[in-house]
Amino acid sequence: MNTARRAERLLIGLLALVWTTTLPATAPREHRIDFGGVKLALWEKSAAAPTHTIVLLHGRTWSSLPDFDLQVPGKSRSVMDALAARGFAVFALDLPGYGGSARLPGGWLSPEEAVAAVAATLRAPVVRGASPGKRVLFGWSYGARVTHLAAQRHPELMSEVILFGYPGDPAQRVSPEAEPASPPRQPTTKEAARSDFITPGSVDATVVEAFATAAVAATPVRSDWRKLEQWNEVAPEKLQLPVLLVHGVFDPYTPVDAQARSFTKFGHPDRQWVILPHSDHAAQLENAHEAFIAAIVNFVLRPPAK
Repeated sequence: MNTARRAERLLIGLLALVWTTTLPATAPREHRIDFGGVKLALWEKSAAAPTHTIVLLHGRTWSSLPDFDLQVPGKSRSVMDALAARGFAVFALDLPGYGGSARLPGGWLSPEEAVAAVAATLRAPVVRGASPGKRVLFGWSYGARVTHLAAQRHPELMSEVILFGYPGDPAQRVSPEAEPASPPRQPTTKEAARSDFITPGSVDATVVEAFATAAVAATPVRSDWRKLEQWNEVAPEKLQLPVLLVHGVFDPYTPVDAQARSFTKFGHPDRQWVILPHSDHAAQLENAHEAFIAAIVNFVLRPPAK
């Protein structure tokens, strides 16, 4: 390794140490996105002069701030803080019925409605004007399904996508189900929040408890989805954007054979697949946090192919 390359790696390592030990915890800025008369909460933490924009989507049960801006004394677990420190404009959307966002009329949410909410957010001036570079859509778990379908429907609104903890499998189909007369509106619980942390030794107990407390406080009533057969519109070959597929090695929702079925069929040749060691479904909050952030940053900042 030449001297210049060795010095570059040393500098990157020193900056990473600074980012993980001295980054101040600040409250995110809240924006309100109008979605057919319903106000959606869009949270922002951005660098002073961001180079690229990333929009984060949460999973099935919990909202964006517990997922992506968790503050734990003595720990660095905020995805928003980490990406803002690395020069990004970072936004995190609460879909209808989650966190700071109101439910849609009738109280239900469908895949197509979630995609429409994402599209409205990506069209918002605050997102479109945030940086001169890429506009990346990132989804975790159920949010990865929303991200995939949004990329099929509205590829012009984003530059590339990141699918994290992606539960999709093109070999499986969703059958229509009978819809209850009204949304169940079941209370959320700390026990359910803790259930995302599976692998012994992958995360400290203080992080788990901080997440459980924050998650239930932000979304005390479980959001209600319907028309799940709309997920059948998702097709890997129709994803015509660069894509990063990333998940923890012990994530029960991302079996490797299912991930491979998606990865090999993605419709764009620019694609990466990263498996994070010693982690599972909530890898961004576990001890793999820095490896997770590195996977995201390395993908977005990769040099163009020649």
